[in-house]
Amino acid sequence: MRAGRYQLIVQFLVESCNACIRSSHFIIAVAQACLPPMNSLLDKALYFDLLKSPSLLGALFVNYPVNRLVAGIFIRPLNARFNPAANS
Repeated sequence: MRAGRYQLIVQFLVESCNACIRSSHFIIAVAQACLPPMNSLLDKALYFDLLKSPSLLGALFVNYPVNRLVAGIFIRPLNARFNPAANS
């Protein structure tokens, strides 16, 4: 049983969505882990709190769908035309 074009497109969009969510969580964790050393290095009191910074939270919610769509739309047409199990 072969996957149709629509199933492949949906799969690629779901995979790009999953990758964007995981990378967003990873970069937030990295930023929070690097903040205390940066505070001591710069002798400043920088903070990173998504719930207390509406601009950071807004940027995350605006940037996430844009990244997901760009990642999914960029590769989707190329992968949907790929036919690895073509009968010769």
